[in-house]
Amino acid sequence: MKKDRVLKWLIIFFIVMVGLTIMSRITYRMLIPKVVLGTVEENVIEHQVSTRGKVTSNVELPVFTAEGLLISSIYVTEGQKVKEGTVLYGIDQASLNQCIQGKQLELNIVNGQIEEQKQADPSANLQGLEAEQRQKREALEIYTRIRARGGAVKADRDGIITAIYARAGEKTTGNADMMMADKTKGVIVSVSVDSEGEGHYITTSTVALISDGAGGETKELPIRSLSEDEEKGTLEISIALPDDQFQVGQIVEVNLKSLSSRYQTCVPRTALHLDENNKYYVYGIKTTETILGEELTTVKYEVEVLDKNADFAAVKGVEQRMEIIVDSDKILEEGIKVRQLQ
Repeated sequence: MKKDRVLKWLIIFFIVMVGLTIMSRITYRMLIPKVVLGTVEENVIEHQVSTRGKVTSNVELPVFTAEGLLISSIYVTEGQKVKEGTVLYGIDQASLNQCIQGKQLELNIVNGQIEEQKQADPSANLQGLEAEQRQKREALEIYTRIRARGGAVKADRDGIITAIYARAGEKTTGNADMMMADKTKGVIVSVSVDSEGEGHYITTSTVALISDGAGGETKELPIRSLSEDEEKGTLEISIALPDDQFQVGQIVEVNLKSLSSRYQTCVPRTALHLDENNKYYVYGIKTTETILGEELTTVKYEVEVLDKNADFAAVKGVEQRMEIIVDSDKILEEGIKVRQLQ
């Protein structure tokens, strides 16, 4: 009986020990960081910036007429295609006649002053008055020609109306009443991108892929102009487009691709870390055989970053095909045990 009790307690003891061991291993496995492993690979580091832009004409011309005239009607809208001779807006006839009368009166006054000077002193210098006379006569002719056209302001070429500043019921200022794109001069898209990050790699050698959002995409197009706005911290970029594929006013997707380089040792950006001294490093692993199986231990490798984008970094200081940690569910340190996620 005594031996049976001893044997019974031994069995219970071993069961408890096995249970505690299992619980200890489970707790250990729960606390140990779980990691995803990858390898150092040869890769191409590409630098791309995607943005959107509005298609505009390579040349936009102002549409204007003489100042001080009351606009009666606007006959076009922004984005409208127009032919040469299309009436863009009209001038109120009463306002036009009043301006002509005023300009005629101004000319008559100068003419009278010239005659008075001649009668008073036939040898008087009349250059100033004669210059003013020519100016008044030219102004009168401008208003007279507008009346001869029935007060209609017409397009002098085929184009697209890109902006309308004038309003019916307002008077002309002598400046641009509208802007019109010249279709014969081609179209461009202009974009502004951050000069930092991927924008740092944009040069005049960068190429652009333009998408119309409906599945159509251009071949690689060169950058036409590139300038930096230091105050805003941006790059101002324009790209000439094939005018048979894009229309003025259209919004397009712009993908800027800088020249890519191939590197022998690249790691995912998630594997790259930066310490308090601004030095980059990655974690590799060391495998050790134990009675409980393989154990993985972290090894820290300082690396020099040669190039990087949002997805990968080309580094110096590790070997190709070396296993590295690319993700972890906990903060890592050198020399700690980790467990690989399957």
